[in-house]
Amino acid sequence: FFQAAVYAVDTSAPPVDGKTVLAVDAEECQQDGAPADRLQPAQPNDFHLALADGSDVAPSNVTHADAFAVTQLKAGQCVRGWISYELPAGASAERVVFKGKVNVGKAIATVTGYWSTTQTQ
Repeated sequence: FFQAAVYAVDTSAPPVDGKTVLAVDAEECQQDGAPADRLQPAQPNDFHLALADGSDVAPSNVTHADAFAVTQLKAGQCVRGWISYELPAGASAERVVFKGKVNVGKAIATVTGYWSTTQTQ
């Protein structure tokens, strides 16, 4: 009963402590049809970056304008905002992975090129 999407990538932020800062414009929704009394927690940590070396990176504390806010979603509600990550020197991000709820570990979008991909579960 949820939906996760990634719409854009921003690599324009200056490095922090030698790490590349990358941000993604992400959205998480509790779909219509979910029980009316069921709140679905949505948080930046639901979205990780998968790196080329097989590791992943959780969101960082670097803030971005219009940041993704921790939210309790009711049926039909969405939250959208920017989530920032700090990549180790020389690391290459390959895709965004949704790790929240029952869809653990599903890649929902690649980091290169133009994309607007939605994964529904």
